Amino acid sequence: MNTRLFRQASFLIILIIVSGLFIRIHHLGEESLWLDEGHSIRMAKLPVSQMVEEIAANKHPPVYFLALHGWISIFGDSEFSVRALSAIFGVLAIALLYQVASLLFDRTTSLLAALLLALSSFNLFYSQETRMYSLLTFLSLGSMYYFIKWLSGGKKWASVGYLVFSTLLIYTQNFGFFIILAQNIYLAGLLLHPRSRSGTPLKSWIILQSLLILFYLPWMGILIKQILTMDSGSWSVPRPSWKGLLYSFKCFSGSFWLLGISLPLAFYGVFPHPAGGDRGREDVVSARVITDRDSERICFLSIWLLSLVLIPFLISQFGSSIYVHRATVLATLPWYILVARGINRIRFRYLRLVIVIVIIGFSLFSIKEYFIKDQKDQWREAIDYIDTYTRKGDLIYLYGNSPYENVFSYYYKRCGLPDKSITVSVMPITGLSDDELAAVAKEFDRVWMILSHVNNNEIERVRKVWEEDYYLVRNKRYFNYSQDQFHRDRVGLIVFLFFRKDHGEEVEGGSLRNLLASLRSHPSWNLVKNPGFEGGGAGWTERASAFLAKDNAFSGTNAARVDKVAFPSANFYHLRQRLTVPRRREYIFGAYIKTRGLAGDITVELKELEGDRFHQYYPANRISGNNGWTLLLGSFEPGPGDDPVRIEIRPGRIFDFQKGEFRVDDAFLVPASRFPGD
Repeated sequence: MNTRLFRQASFLIILIIVSGLFIRIHHLGEESLWLDEGHSIRMAKLPVSQMVEEIAANKHPPVYFLALHGWISIFGDSEFSVRALSAIFGVLAIALLYQVASLLFDRTTSLLAALLLALSSFNLFYSQETRMYSLLTFLSLGSMYYFIKWLSGGKKWASVGYLVFSTLLIYTQNFGFFIILAQNIYLAGLLLHPRSRSGTPLKSWIILQSLLILFYLPWMGILIKQILTMDSGSWSVPRPSWKGLLYSFKCFSGSFWLLGISLPLAFYGVFPHPAGGDRGREDVVSARVITDRDSERICFLSIWLLSLVLIPFLISQFGSSIYVHRATVLATLPWYILVARGINRIRFRYLRLVIVIVIIGFSLFSIKEYFIKDQKDQWREAIDYIDTYTRKGDLIYLYGNSPYENVFSYYYKRCGLPDKSITVSVMPITGLSDDELAAVAKEFDRVWMILSHVNNNEIERVRKVWEEDYYLVRNKRYFNYSQDQFHRDRVGLIVFLFFRKDHGEEVEGGSLRNLLASLRSHPSWNLVKNPGFEGGGAGWTERASAFLAKDNAFSGTNAARVDKVAFPSANFYHLRQRLTVPRRREYIFGAYIKTRGLAGDITVELKELEGDRFHQYYPANRISGNNGWTLLLGSFEPGPGDDPVRIEIRPGRIFDFQKGEFRVDDAFLVPASRFPGD
């Protein structure tokens, strides 16, 4: 390569690396830590001997946690600091991918591959996470770099570099073994190929692999134990589908639009050139490695890619599931080289330029979406919320296992909760039966429950058990982390506040009924003095036998009444109330309900008026069948466009109302801060 082209390439790779650095440090400490990050920090703060012992039981090797241990001791444990280590390895990986691609193809392909990695939203995520995957990416590239150097006749430094990077790789994450597997598969292929066999240093390779095994022997027994207990532990990996495999490649590319562009380019890059067919000879690296045959370099990349995706996928189909979506980040590296090569093979210069511009545009859009949307569970926000509204004597109950406790503890120490007289309790890892769950809070009148990554059925079970004795007066949902498609059925983070029913009638000199009476004179929140329930359609006034409360406080006689016999049409299954509520406040909705022979639980639906879209929909205390006057309570937080809203009270979702009747009295919507006991 002449001096001018070398300077251009040097300038461009520096520009790409600097751009990758800027992207990876931007917004680095803005979001909360999530469960796995909290686990990483706790492990890194342990004494080294205890850390290694716990890591062995947690199915991970120790290198990343040892590195984080040293990093935290120097730079502290703020969100920015603990993620900066991953960001650094993410930037180093860009430079190293450029070097690896340069050993295989021309400088243009190498620059394009580095650019794709720098703009990868998938790799960006793991470069901004306090986990080992960014380090794993860097080490896998180092192992491949020195493998190629060694295979091309490199001297002892190539062997030393290979051993160092490969040993650190398999001591960082067990998926690193698939990199070693890919290297061995490729070398075996060379031995089977008559034209390549003579130049393959088999004896040297056997020595290198023997040394690698020797270096790993201290951890070998632990790895075998981890494999044998893979299905029996609390940690498990869902079995992937072919759709999940496609989802992985979509993540590699950044979006389905980019996948549609990248996939044909990668296939085009796979087809070998004729001998000497590289475009632009002045742009080709002077010392070609592995082999001058283009087909063998493509074979090397294909084995690298498929060993990291297809082999774990097939193992997961016929044995224990090991397909960890986040670990497939290693497969992005050969993928970007193949895509870059496909771009560079296009003979029409302006078409290549257009494709590169389009890919950059879509990639920047994906990065913009990444920074706009929350990517991690909002533990900091949840703990601050609890800190704002908690009171002396409250119980905070963590419904989950030890990772929840790790990240909770991180933020608990950074707010005012330690200075308050509260109790914190954690669910045992064995879980709770209904009776055990009901007994958790028997000594407390107010209980905060935090649930994270719990499936919806379990959330409903918790509510059903506790709503026997408690009102659910706060129901705050936070972002649902779903980077891994295999866990999308789990809710990211929910905060419940339960308020004991038998304590709720008289609290701090005021009662719920006195509160209702006081609301009659309050123009903003008044649904009691003049409820104004709307009719269910044409002819409501003529057909209705319902009438509304006026001046009597909870009389039980002037209540709105809906009867299945009187109103057989679905249009009359509910009571409606339109009202205006200021945003950015949390409210408690309540009403007294009486039912007779009712089929279906009473529910409340809160709708936006425009488009009639519902905002929240929730069962209320499981009121059904025959009940005397019972207080229905639920929390409501208006979202964008919820001013005004319409409240509907009805049993179930329209057609659940098969028989019976219900009455509504003293309905109210009040700021949560005014609710007794809150």
